[in-house]
Amino acid sequence: MSRERPIPSNGIVVLGASGMLGRAWRELLEELGINSRFLGRDECDITDAASIRRAIDGWPIVVNCAAYTDVDGAEAFEDEATRINGEAVAVLGAACIETGARLVHYSTDYVFNGQRDWAPATAPPYRTDEPRDPVNAYGRSKAVGESLLEPLIDSGKLDALIIRTSWVYAPWGKNFVLTIAKLASERDELTVVNDQYGRPTSALGLAETTLTLLENLVEPGIWHATDGGRCAWFDFATAIAEKTESGCVVKPCGSDQFPRPAKRPAFSVLDLSETEEVIGPMSPWEDRLDQVLIQAGLANKRRLRKARK
Repeated sequence: MSRERPIPSNGIVVLGASGMLGRAWRELLEELGINSRFLGRDECDITDAASIRRAIDGWPIVVNCAAYTDVDGAEAFEDEATRINGEAVAVLGAACIETGARLVHYSTDYVFNGQRDWAPATAPPYRTDEPRDPVNAYGRSKAVGESLLEPLIDSGKLDALIIRTSWVYAPWGKNFVLTIAKLASERDELTVVNDQYGRPTSALGLAETTLTLLENLVEPGIWHATDGGRCAWFDFATAIAEKTESGCVVKPCGSDQFPRPAKRPAFSVLDLSETEEVIGPMSPWEDRLDQVLIQAGLANKRRLRKARK
């Protein structure tokens, strides 16, 4: 990773540090030796202005990894999801204006409705400037957060990056990759939906991409950051089963055969062109998956290298 424009010596404070993405930030910043502070929910309540000010005072960069992430749970608790993903973000933005900090806030592909009149393999990705139109409560809560930060950014009062991402996973925590790997090790057959398309994103890669954007002093506003390529959940699950050598057969099905409380966008591939102009091509999702499976102890590095050849 280029370090031509290093982070200020007083560094980065990460909120929501106990979560999947927060842990990825910790590993990255500690590896690079960047001065940093990591705060969990018990140490910083992002819904409380005083708590936020105490947490971020003196830190030039604030990375907000705190979020309500239970997509299905948000259908029953939309008020709580909106309080954390929406209203609290405005409180955080105001605190960053007061302290002069640059804010990084993460959002989601689920702010889009996913209705493209194209084949999934060729449909144009969602640009950063396309209108929000979420189809579930989680997406609506995240859209509120974006809509509250945007006027502050556009007015020049707040220096902030809103980074949309998708299908995030890591070698730890609760996520699709670890769930599928476990199920594939226990079963002979799995059925996974084949009509929802997006871009998988390694949390480790997402933290690296975000840091590189910060180091390149990109303009405030909305950015997209995921791994490269696109696939359906079925394709993703098939790759996980194969790379872990589980022997499990993954079969495709439609979303109607796997009903969930929250409706999912059928197509939520995010356009990466603006980000790639700054930092170069994103790593293919297959390569990032290899890295995560190896780090999680679920795949053999040598065998994965042979399989790619």
